[in-house]
Amino acid sequence: MKKELNYYMNKSLFISATNTDIGKTYACEKFLRYFAKAGLKVGYFKPIETGVLNNSPLDGMKMFELVKKLNPNFLKLTINDIVPYQFTLPASPYVAKGNTFLDIDFLIEKKEYLQTFCDVLIIEGAGGLFVPIKKDFFMIDFIKELGAKTF
Repeated sequence: MKKELNYYMNKSLFISATNTDIGKTYACEKFLRYFAKAGLKVGYFKPIETGVLNNSPLDGMKMFELVKKLNPNFLKLTINDIVPYQFTLPASPYVAKGNTFLDIDFLIEKKEYLQTFCDVLIIEGAGGLFVPIKKDFFMIDFIKELGAKTF
């Protein structure tokens, strides 16, 4: 088992699925707990969360609280580190962002920063692989830009 876990060291794993309430956050929680129990320092990143009410990203906050318990290195971070783009409209990031510019390079830098605090970073997507983030730029393109493994 230790040899299997070495494969995941210094990696980011991207969790994707189509629809809301389909189980992405649940899967992230299971991966975080599994890797933490195996002795790895875990981290969590949700680059974009839509459907955010009262400036409180529900999925991001839940996972942020969990990851702080599993990896004290995350105690020095804020929810804005974990969920940098938060939008009220419960829609694809492309629609939910309205006129907001989504800076992909900024998200890549944020991912790399978060990885310095952990052995394995679990990244939760917003919707499925072909959900648009920008015009002609989809979640699958973003995953490639991040250099993450997909689950």
